[in-house]
Amino acid sequence: MKLRIDRILGDRPFAEAGEPALTVTDERRDLLAVAGTRTPVAGLPDFGFTAPVGVYGTDDLACRALLRARHPVHALAFHPALPLLAVGSGAYDGGYFFEGELLLLDLETGRTTSLIEHPLGRQVLGLEWLGEHALRVLMAPYDD
Repeated sequence: MKLRIDRILGDRPFAEAGEPALTVTDERRDLLAVAGTRTPVAGLPDFGFTAPVGVYGTDDLACRALLRARHPVHALAFHPALPLLAVGSGAYDGGYFFEGELLLLDLETGRTTSLIEHPLGRQVLGLEWLGEHALRVLMAPYDD
């Protein structure tokens, strides 16, 4: 029996998020969200990739929450009052569709909720909380 080590977590800052591609801070809660570049999923063919997002405490850089988006992450936004992180991801398939996700991460429970019901989703390019009840979302068109 051979033992194969895929990766060692904790050997560098933000190891859970992979190679950092995007960051955003929440100074009120002393949190930092780090979106990593897409990484392959063990055991899946070439299309089996995820884009990790880790939420870290700024005091000790310990990972508080982790999610894996199906597409590259383009936008992150902490809610102004609630323990929530909005995550926007997506990609152009090169032919016709702009696929993506709008995810809401509950920082207390670690649960992730998808806010787009369509199977392909939409590519989310930007996020901004306008207040406690309004989130501005910049999306790519559904198709070209």
